[in-house]
Amino acid sequence: MFIIEKSVRPKIIAIDFDETICDNGFPNIQTATLKASADFHINKLYDEGYYIIIWTCRYLPNHIQDCKNFLNEHNIKYHKINENYPGLEFKPTPKIYYDILIDDKCFLNIDWKWIYRYIKVKFTESKLFTITEAMKEQFFYRTKNHIELADRFLNKYYNKKGCRPRCIRQAHDILKFEEEELAAYIAITWNYYCKDNYIDFPEFESLKSYTNKATNHHVKNSEHHPEYWSSDRRDNFIPTNDRDKFDSDAIPTINCESMPIHNIDEMCADWCAMSLERGNTPFEWADSVINSRWSFGEERTTYIYKVLNLMWDK
Repeated sequence: MFIIEKSVRPKIIAIDFDETICDNGFPNIQTATLKASADFHINKLYDEGYYIIIWTCRYLPNHIQDCKNFLNEHNIKYHKINENYPGLEFKPTPKIYYDILIDDKCFLNIDWKWIYRYIKVKFTESKLFTITEAMKEQFFYRTKNHIELADRFLNKYYNKKGCRPRCIRQAHDILKFEEEELAAYIAITWNYYCKDNYIDFPEFESLKSYTNKATNHHVKNSEHHPEYWSSDRRDNFIPTNDRDKFDSDAIPTINCESMPIHNIDEMCADWCAMSLERGNTPFEWADSVINSRWSFGEERTTYIYKVLNLMWDK
């Protein structure tokens, strides 16, 4: 049997149908409901060049047709149902060849936004450094935990205030899963992990420059970072000598007095999430950076401490 090399074919994603793309669809497809954002993320994977195989236990012709009807009704793009990528046929058994399988039996929770991000991380590569599976796992689960913590702190704050968020916001830290930042943030996350666990991870100059560039892109394009709101459009906001330390003599204090209140709310949630992860408090961080790294003005500075008190209070 001729096997096509991975390097000359697309990545193959096999996706279960029942309880993965839809709920309550068997045996009566009329009762089926689409899993939240399954259509959006499957189509996104399709458009990005992944090969989509719907891999289902359905085998009777009428049940396969139900599956096709549901996918067409919801405009879900796919290449094959229960058929392999051309050239990868297995005979006489109907085994499906895939690079990753999405199935409710192997994912404890089918959440398509996180499945999509997991796939993006899984297949990330870099010409600058070798990305190991351990690095990918550390980045994914640490970043997922951070995002969920930040969302939890923000929701806690709005629940205490008895109000809804002031606007629909950009998904927190979503850019870290995009091409401009993903590989770099895998390296950044792994570097912190190594420091915390006394593991040697040589951060050579070209890698340091690469990760600083990605961080600079992140803070200039994420609304919960003060740099996004700075009128100073300098090329670099990140200290080149030590990204964790701010030297106002090396980089001038950033004026962020125009930062909207709802973005400050999310910034505070981000600080609280980081503090919970690092075992300190957001007040320590606020004291060290306000009017040093960032200048918010008197009114917004007072507001920041009020928000932090409500978020951090048990």
